Amino acid sequence: MMTQRTTNGGTTGKLLAGLAAASAALLLDPAGGARRRAVARDWIGKRGRQIGDFLGKAQRDARNRASGVLAETSGSLFEESVPDATLEQRVRSAIGRAVSNPHAIQVEVQSGCVTLRGPVLAHEAPALERAAARVRGVHAVESQLDVHATAGREPALQGRGRRRDGRAGLAPRTPTARLGTLAALGALGAGAVYALRGPQGTQGMLSGARRSLARLGASAQAGGRGARGETRTHHTVREVMTRDPVCCPPDATAAEAARLMKERHIGDVLVCSDGHLEGIVTDRDLVVRALADGERPQERRLGEICSHDIATVTPDDAIDRAVELMKRHAVRRLPVCEPDGRLAGVVSLGDLAVERDERSALGQISAAPPNA
Repeated sequence: MMTQRTTNGGTTGKLLAGLAAASAALLLDPAGGARRRAVARDWIGKRGRQIGDFLGKAQRDARNRASGVLAETSGSLFEESVPDATLEQRVRSAIGRAVSNPHAIQVEVQSGCVTLRGPVLAHEAPALERAAARVRGVHAVESQLDVHATAGREPALQGRGRRRDGRAGLAPRTPTARLGTLAALGALGAGAVYALRGPQGTQGMLSGARRSLARLGASAQAGGRGARGETRTHHTVREVMTRDPVCCPPDATAAEAARLMKERHIGDVLVCSDGHLEGIVTDRDLVVRALADGERPQERRLGEICSHDIATVTPDDAIDRAVELMKRHAVRRLPVCEPDGRLAGVVSLGDLAVERDERSALGQISAAPPNA
């Protein structure tokens, strides 16, 4: 038995090491590694924010519930005099969770004695009286309710009313309850994994994991290529575009755009206003429309020299459409805009060259790091 555990432990360690190596190869792949790293970074950031928000809600909910329990305990130990107006509000809050149509119930409080009037369904009347009697500060409950077997034609009982707590009890709704449910599920999952560490369970998991790892490693070694060596192609612009492109407002100067191009190692700057595309300025535009005319770059505005009538694609357009637009308009870059006009990214000729055939000269040049 000891030998079996050692063998399984060593095999599991090798499996995890191979999985880590294959994941690193995918993330560091020159062709698509940058996009995969960006997607992973965005996913981790989003999930981290969601977990933080959830834990904050659970903490506040637990603190408020603890304060409520403490107040209830102190109130039950020490008798207090509750004003009739306050007691009426407490009773109304309690009966709101006991009946379907709480608005039809009239509550009258006098020196701690509660009188209930109004129409109510027969199967809800006992729960209504119990809810009122349990309110802290209530000494007696007098029922003058008009009990109905069914809603019938009573106007106050028409409609679906509020959702009952009995129905809601099937699924925990508070953050504290959800956190407890997740903890219980995690404990059950850990117990199931521990139970599967026997010889048969472990071997079954390892064999399936080995097959998945073999396919993943083969894909990584092939550099994203298929079994016959063909390049794996993407289908939409969203998968190859550059997200968060460099943008400038229309009143920015040509000198500012030139500095951005130098710092970011890029050849174009998008001109945007309120997240919507207005034009594009390339390094050639700076030379032809600003420097060649003798204008001072510090005074010339991008809104005056940018190209306004430009072709664009949407993130869900096919890559073939982007290629066709580049050919038709003789351009090397296409802004990517959402259907509502908001800027989503930019796709360049180099991006398409790397995606189509990274072994080509243009694909290798585009995939190489920029010069300082």
